[in-house]
Amino acid sequence: MKYLEKNFNENNLPSLKEVVIWALELFSEKKPEKIEFKNFKKRAIIWSWNAILAWKILFRNWENFFATENDYEKILDIKWIDWITILSASWWKHSSIMAQFFKDKWYEIELITCTENSKTAWIIWDENCIVTSKNPEPYTYNTSTYLWWILWSTWENQDEILEYLTDLEENLKGFDFTKFHWFLFALPSELWLASWMIDTKFIELFWREISRDIKTFEELKHACSVVVSKDELLIKFWTEKNLDESEVYFNWEELEIEIPENFWYASILFLWYFLTWIIQEQEPDYFRESIWKYVEYLNNSDFWKGTKVFW
Repeated sequence: MKYLEKNFNENNLPSLKEVVIWALELFSEKKPEKIEFKNFKKRAIIWSWNAILAWKILFRNWENFFATENDYEKILDIKWIDWITILSASWWKHSSIMAQFFKDKWYEIELITCTENSKTAWIIWDENCIVTSKNPEPYTYNTSTYLWWILWSTWENQDEILEYLTDLEENLKGFDFTKFHWFLFALPSELWLASWMIDTKFIELFWREISRDIKTFEELKHACSVVVSKDELLIKFWTEKNLDESEVYFNWEELEIEIPENFWYASILFLWYFLTWIIQEQEPDYFRESIWKYVEYLNNSDFWKGTKVFW
């Protein structure tokens, strides 16, 4: 049975592996459509958390002004900006606050989201909202959301990614990740923008129960691995093209994962999420043990009210 046909819900939360395959099936059956932005040149793009990485990848070759939930008010000081694009998979929390702020200042506003009938849409009207496809997922997973946006930009092949992940799972059978309490992940330098989202996913699933660092091969030339513990595993992602530069100082156990030359940002993130699931499967289920209590707490606050375990 395809994952698209399974009955996932808040009482039957999918694993990260299932979410990854589910997203790839969605993208295979429904190719990410082109996002038609409004035709304006003096744009500021505002985002938060993992949306930062997704849209840095999308807008990596565009000239725009970028801001976050921490500093969006500074846009008022930049006189040449008259359009605001807000990026939010879920639409709530900071997006509606920022939308109302700029509407009161008479800016034109556009929202890119994965959620229909949002509070932000009530503020700026539906015609100013672009809603992209997603699967329902456990809170924080955000796999089909952000990776839909990234695949729209990179046009990688979702079927090839799924085939690669199936082979990876088979190749890693029997590898004992529980021997390690710390992980150092090394990436090809051209994929450096993925580091943030990789780090965020590990934080969401493990926090301090399992520690991690994510560095590129170039960054690892700067004395990152002077002190190495026998409880730490180095995992290197490399292609034939950067095999020579992937040599880094690390005097304990290493796991090398070769990736195809055509793997780009969407592929490496799907690979990362899948590998995180393999590690997660061998550890206590920290996420499922904690998410209900966390969401219950959030819903006591007006800022987070309406948060669901599965949405």
